[in-house]
Amino acid sequence: MKKAIIVNAIFIVLVIGFIVFLEILHARLNPAPLTNSKVNIKQVLSQDKVDSFITADTISINTTSFSPSSLTVKINDKVTWLNNDSVAHTLQFTSGSTSKVTIQPHSIYSMTMTQPTTYTYNCSGAAGEVGTITVTDPNFTALKHGG
Repeated sequence: MKKAIIVNAIFIVLVIGFIVFLEILHARLNPAPLTNSKVNIKQVLSQDKVDSFITADTISINTTSFSPSSLTVKINDKVTWLNNDSVAHTLQFTSGSTSKVTIQPHSIYSMTMTQPTTYTYNCSGAAGEVGTITVTDPNFTALKHGG
């Protein structure tokens, strides 16, 4: 009698394990389709997480402008662009870098400023949408001024 109960319990555990295995296999072979390829960071992140991206070194991209259009940072600071527009914007650096990057709607792009120079950039799709970032090196400035 005990032996029959043990055999039945083992059989039930094996059947349940097999069913779970099939469900996992099915889920991996048939992932849920993506219904929307546009990711809105405000939908993915809570508002306090979105706010954590917005720092003194964040440039907001709006329909026709960068805000602020001019920014001064220290060497090795990270600058973040936050695209608040409903269309992609392509940053084209015209001095300080040769980078060109497309920022999708409601997305961010960050770049660490490693050279003390002035970066100028524009949006290749919008006339008049220009910005500058001046990167300073406090150590160089102190040496230059005898400090």
